[in-house]
Amino acid sequence: MDKRKFNKGTKGNKGGRPPKSDYNELLTKLDPMCDLGILRLKEGVERGDFNYLKLYFQYMYGKPREIKEVTVFTEQPLFDLEDI
Repeated sequence: MDKRKFNKGTKGNKGGRPPKSDYNELLTKLDPMCDLGILRLKEGVERGDFNYLKLYFQYMYGKPREIKEVTVFTEQPLFDLEDI
């Protein structure tokens, strides 16, 4: 690719998939905070704070399925074609 802003013939994800090492590095940074996060979650659940309870149940049992009721109205013809 040349240094122009818009190169012809390129599509899709130009950056590609991020390397696994970045993901592993993030996990190693977050690992020491895991115990603290669980402790804070436990304290919030014991207090009965709704946001902590919601987070806890979403991780334990999964997010509930959203159900949407869709009503479709069909158009009524102005006249019946069989009568003509």
